[in-house]
Amino acid sequence: MKHASISLTLFMVLFAFFCFPVHAETSQNVGLLWVGKSSMQDRVLKGFMQKIRESAPSIHVEAKPRLKDFEEAAFVVERYEKQKDAIVFLRSSGAKFLAQNPLTIPAFIGGCNNPVLLGVTSSLDSPDKGITGVSYYLPYDQHFSAIDRAFPDLKTIALLLEKGHPGSAIDAQGTKEQADARGVALQTYFFTSKDELLNETKKLKNEVDLFIVGSQALIFDNVKELVKFAGKVPVVSFSRKPIDDGALFGLVPDDYKLGEMLADSVVDVLIHKIPIMKIPIKTDPSPKLRVNEEMKKFHRIEI
Repeated sequence: MKHASISLTLFMVLFAFFCFPVHAETSQNVGLLWVGKSSMQDRVLKGFMQKIRESAPSIHVEAKPRLKDFEEAAFVVERYEKQKDAIVFLRSSGAKFLAQNPLTIPAFIGGCNNPVLLGVTSSLDSPDKGITGVSYYLPYDQHFSAIDRAFPDLKTIALLLEKGHPGSAIDAQGTKEQADARGVALQTYFFTSKDELLNETKKLKNEVDLFIVGSQALIFDNVKELVKFAGKVPVVSFSRKPIDDGALFGLVPDDYKLGEMLADSVVDVLIHKIPIMKIPIKTDPSPKLRVNEEMKKFHRIEI
């Protein structure tokens, strides 16, 4: 009995020695970052972290949000590449950085505009540069389908964008194509400061039928004041926050859901070992028309 007891104890020790390290080896480390202030990324991060905790607790995430500039971001990316199993770089500027600086570890994007036009991939369905993830991008004809219903006699639009933001050129191109197709006159403006944005809005309110605000922080962080300067001219948005702050409406993706979808992609690569080229860059399959009811009453518009 004594020998049997010793043998059983030895077996259990050896079992623990060989089996428990397997669990340790399956733990994965992810580095996440973005540059600048962005409430959209806050929501994406919240959804991402919640889904990671639920579906893959062995994945440990180190987040460096709201970095000061790309000099600091480059330092963080270099460290992550050496210490982590994957990197998540949010915002359009982050997607563009990854496209221009290939890494030796899996890379993921989120909270960004059209990845194809940002140079991340040549196809959303089959990522071909070692980068996948999610995007808030929606085809501009979808945005304009809502605008058509609300403003059937629309003649002139002013599109307000942030100068130098990589997503601004995409918003400008997509909006122009839709305005041209409808014979609507489009004036596009790029701004570098809050004062420029508000002053130009005040000037334009007597010249245009509609303001559209782009998906850039400088623009949507100042919509509360912009709406006041716009007066009786409605403001429509391509993203959620401006609608909460006074824009009339917008067809918008769910940032929290996109964060969850981003987590699913990370789990597929790190846990299920699926190649990035087989994981499409995802968009929200069911965006919602979000309406500011107070502004709807103010403008007396049926949507």
